[in-house]
Amino acid sequence: DVAFLSDHDSVINNEAMRKLAATREVPFIAGTELSPSWGHFNAYPLDPEATVDLDTGQATVQQI
Repeated sequence: DVAFLSDHDSVINNEAMRKLAATREVPFIAGTELSPSWGHFNAYPLDPEATVDLDTGQATVQQI
């Protein structure tokens, strides 16, 4: 078993899901759905310590 979370353009729920997965003793994979104007894709696994200041609605593939 594994827990995976990928919200649209957000990581706000990842920490709560990480804690829930820990209580159930299952691995957790954090992700996010990136939705630039030119496409849509999932990014995972994410580093919980990393921060990115990015407008996915305007970002180029090189910026993402």
